[in-house]
Amino acid sequence: MPKFFSHLRKIQMTPDYFTSKWFMTIFACFLPYNLLPPIFDMFITEGWKAVFRIGIALLKQLESELVSKDMMEVSEYFRVQVRHQKLFDPSALFSSAQQVRVNNILVN
Repeated sequence: MPKFFSHLRKIQMTPDYFTSKWFMTIFACFLPYNLLPPIFDMFITEGWKAVFRIGIALLKQLESELVSKDMMEVSEYFRVQVRHQKLFDPSALFSSAQQVRVNNILVN
C-alpha cells in the first residue's frame, strides 16, 4: 500500500488520526453494524492481531477511494460516510484479513 501511505504524507495525515478509534472501539465506531459480530468473534479468538488484520484489509479495500481525497475529505469519510456506504464485501474483507501477517512486535 505504498501509494496510500505516500498520499497520507502528501496530505499531511498520519494513520493514527483514524486508526486510534479503531483500536478503542474495535471498529464499532466505523464499520456497518452487520460486520461487527464477526470482527468481535475474531477479536475474542485472536486478540489484538485481529484488529491489525482487519485494519490493513480495510485500508486495502478503501485505498482507491482514499487516494483521491484531501485531508478534510478523508477525515469526513472516516468520521461519517463509510459506515453508511455499502462498500464492504464481508467475505472479501475477512479473506483479505486472514492473509495479513501480523508480527507479535506490532501487537505488543
